[in-house]
Amino acid sequence: MTREVIRRLERPSGARLAVDLDQGGAVREIRLVPEGSLGGAVNILDDGSSSEESARWFCGRLLAPFNDRIPRGEYRWQGRLFQLPLNDPEGADAIHGFLCRTVLKELKIQECSRESVLLLEGTLGPCEGYPFPLFLEVTYTLRDDALLVDLLVQNTGDETAPVALGWHPYFSLPEADRVDRLRLEIPADRYYQVDSRLIPTGELPLVEGSSRDFRTARPIGAAAIDLAWPLKRDGQGGSPVVLQGRDHRLEVWCGDAFGAVQVFIPPHRRSIALEPVTGPADAFNFPSLGVPGVPPGAFLRGRAQIRISVSDESAFS
Repeated sequence: MTREVIRRLERPSGARLAVDLDQGGAVREIRLVPEGSLGGAVNILDDGSSSEESARWFCGRLLAPFNDRIPRGEYRWQGRLFQLPLNDPEGADAIHGFLCRTVLKELKIQECSRESVLLLEGTLGPCEGYPFPLFLEVTYTLRDDALLVDLLVQNTGDETAPVALGWHPYFSLPEADRVDRLRLEIPADRYYQVDSRLIPTGELPLVEGSSRDFRTARPIGAAAIDLAWPLKRDGQGGSPVVLQGRDHRLEVWCGDAFGAVQVFIPPHRRSIALEPVTGPADAFNFPSLGVPGVPPGAFLRGRAQIRISVSDESAFS
């Protein structure tokens, strides 16, 4: 049986966060108080399945040193071929890195009037197929209506390392038992084209005129989605990915190295994964799509923020 070491933050408002230190700082619970609400906190993290399936779908887990899938676990980096262990449910690919199998150490919990902060640290690698040692720092900042997630990685080795980061939360809203009834908005002009195995081809077609166009919020309906979009950025950092129901509006902001969002709806359709990521699946084999080489001593940081508020019903109608 997997051992769990859970750390919890809780605000006087009822906002709450639970984190599993033994699984790389995976988030197990998020309860936030919607801005403008007269009620209490609502649970928004939910993969809609059993605990066994929760592990299968990587619910709430931080992803490093790579996000999503590397087919057959093979990648080339600076002229060398590497072979990662195969760990997806079908045993054919390497998936979502191995931070979820790493124990993180709690450095501190800090409470103040506006927010509560949990700071964790740990090391990752070198290991089979990834001979690059990394230092990690994870910071969770809980506010009444928002959660900030900071994942920082430093290359502590003596050669440039490939690093891709991500976070894999599944969201639901209390007014909808299926995501079909919710609206989705993704601020992206293009999407990462994939083949029949959902592996990127390297092409970035325009979303205009396609079923991948969510620039204006629209109902999810029966759509099957397992795809990534590079997000538009501006001087203010860009716009959020939005999940909206009749009662609540959930915003997912992606910052720093998180330049894309991976969206996935599991078969039960009770929740939707909105994953801040540095790039699409198989990014180690497509460095131009979002895998920076991190030089010795250098840092890479991804920052995500989720925020919930009361929905504007006129926008939903």
